[in-house]
Amino acid sequence: VRLIFIPTHPTDVMARWVGRLGLVPHKAAIIEYFTQHERVKQFAFSKGGAEAAFAHVQHHLEINPTHLVGGNDLQSAYNEGDRSPMWDLLEGVPGLAGILPYVVAIYGVVAWIVLERPGIGPLRVKNGTGYRQGCVLAALLFCLVLHVTLLDVAARNPSLYISAFVDDTKFLGDVATVPTALGTHAGLYALMTRG
Repeated sequence: VRLIFIPTHPTDVMARWVGRLGLVPHKAAIIEYFTQHERVKQFAFSKGGAEAAFAHVQHHLEINPTHLVGGNDLQSAYNEGDRSPMWDLLEGVPGLAGILPYVVAIYGVVAWIVLERPGIGPLRVKNGTGYRQGCVLAALLFCLVLHVTLLDVAARNPSLYISAFVDDTKFLGDVATVPTALGTHAGLYALMTRG
């Protein structure tokens, strides 16, 4: 008896498999890029990422008991972000140039979807917005764009520390710094991802 297994969605299965294989050689460079800054840490790609982010916050508060934590969890972040900033960022991260052809194959074609609506005119939706749910590249590409805003917020607030796990971001600092950082981040993120 010969069994043949055929995946129900071969293109999705293959795309995820190729994506995972494509990222493996770059994992160390990805982790280094997102954790190298002294005050800004993105733990999405670190082993035990969510737990590492929590431990980072906990350790910071043990050392700095007077500091506050302000949290920001971006709603619909994967669905609403403009992907156009990711291209320059992807080319600028040491060690990631090797995945660029795969990213182009998955996200490279930007087009407008036009839905005709009688009496009110067409609805135009840009497909260059958002990251694909379930795509192995989605978190990386989203975090590349988000990380720029986190570094900018830290540069504007020298006493601020930031710990993130994908879009769940914690701002750590004194009572004057954290509220300012939250507002600054919201504005910078909106500018970067929505123009």
